[in-house]
Amino acid sequence: MKATVLLLSLSLAACAHGGAGNGADDQSDDVGLHKAMSIGKVITLNELQPEIDKDLSVRLYQVPMMDQDCFVETHGVCQYEFYVAVSTFDEYPQVNVYKLATKGELAEIAWVSDDRLDYVELDVTLNRYTSEAMRNNKALDSAATRLRLKLSPTAMEEVVR
Repeated sequence: MKATVLLLSLSLAACAHGGAGNGADDQSDDVGLHKAMSIGKVITLNELQPEIDKDLSVRLYQVPMMDQDCFVETHGVCQYEFYVAVSTFDEYPQVNVYKLATKGELAEIAWVSDDRLDYVELDVTLNRYTSEAMRNNKALDSAATRLRLKLSPTAMEEVVR
């Protein structure tokens, strides 16, 4: 009886704290998703390049990172972090959200033609810092990173090119 009460108490405690295994990474991802939905800019990528058939719905969420200090004598957005939401067009769609490891400012994005079902490749160019940060602080590195994003409802691969 005591073991049952103890097990029930632990189960309820785990539920009250968001479930077992809810580590710091899960909580930081939740915060990032909350920011993406509340202050992030949504870019519906399916509207780009209408001549390419798209098997997935893909949205990019651009979220300002407010904890950085690259401006001289003022504050501003130095970089953005990005989330990619992917879903199929089925009656019961498969959905997923991925966080990009690379941060910066979106400079260019293009679809790569591919005939695979429920699979997308995107070429993305990100500037290391925002154009506002670069104008304010001439000492910042103006490097850009080119990525190939390989997306499906079950996986994302971020390849630096």
